[in-house]
Amino acid sequence: MEPRTRPGLKESQLRKLAVCSKCGEKIMANDLNTKMFTVVKIDTFMVDLRNLQRQDGLALMVGSPYLAMHMGPDDDMAKSIKGEVAYSLCVKCTLSATVAELVECGNPVEA
Repeated sequence: MEPRTRPGLKESQLRKLAVCSKCGEKIMANDLNTKMFTVVKIDTFMVDLRNLQRQDGLALMVGSPYLAMHMGPDDDMAKSIKGEVAYSLCVKCTLSATVAELVECGNPVEA
């Protein structure tokens, strides 16, 4: 099995990611003297209760949730409420940042 290669970043993309979303420092300005950084993408979803109830009702009618999954419409059971948001983190912040911190007070990267 061959390792999967990922595309690199162009200069314009790297410039958008050059500042840490948590501490505000440039990604290579910390004392760890490293050239690595992390990009975290977060998408927040909300369950669509109407579609969930419809699917649950069908499962009760046919007697099996698996059968209902194949017979019913393939509707979205959860919808994105904010869209995907990206955060750039220096190595120091990568080790200490939590998802809640990023969502609450992080500075998202422009897409």
